[in-house]
Amino acid sequence: MLRRRHQRLEASVGARYFRHDTPRIIWEVLSMYVAVDGLRHLILFNVSHPTVRKTLSQSTLENSGQYTRLPENSGL
Repeated sequence: MLRRRHQRLEASVGARYFRHDTPRIIWEVLSMYVAVDGLRHLILFNVSHPTVRKTLSQSTLENSGQYTRLPENSGL
């Protein structure tokens, strides 16, 4: 029997995430760029405090196990 793998959504502008150790803080992707090292980086902002921002590599955001993407229709 063939099984389909769960298809992961790639990070995109407007996508929202939360970090497992602080689930009440929602981070939204503001912009994306490719750094001189060739890695894609994302600038995220805190939805509750938009002046609070951080930059992460896409790999860290998607593969570290620290962040979970919220569903598009989560209403948060």
